[in-house]
Amino acid sequence: MANAAAGPAAISLTPLNHDYVVEVEVTVADKAEGGLLLSGSSRSVNAGVRKGEAFAFWQGVPISAAWKENHIFVRVHNNSGDISVAYSADGKQWIPFDNSTSAPGIRSISLYAAGEGEVVFKNFKYRGLD
Repeated sequence: MANAAAGPAAISLTPLNHDYVVEVEVTVADKAEGGLLLSGSSRSVNAGVRKGEAFAFWQGVPISAAWKENHIFVRVHNNSGDISVAYSADGKQWIPFDNSTSAPGIRSISLYAAGEGEVVFKNFKYRGLD
């Protein structure tokens, strides 16, 4: 997916399971961001990368880590509404964000892009656990 305009763009799917792991590899331009967005009736969780930062955002609280690259792997694990997020440089060694959140009723998983410039997604994986 590429996004040349400043507005957000997304491609979404409905998860078939209550418990699942979803991963994607993301590369962004300097003025763009991209990642995964899980949304439901009252809460959402997003995680991704933008210049200088790997991030997750839930319950109004941004969580970030310094990130030198414009390329990242993002993994979200949904265990019946208990959401945890991790990121990786190579898709093999994962670094979890410090805390998790409760987000019951997630109905959508999206790849999203925002900002200016290209956002490229590769190696999308969805694995049902129930």
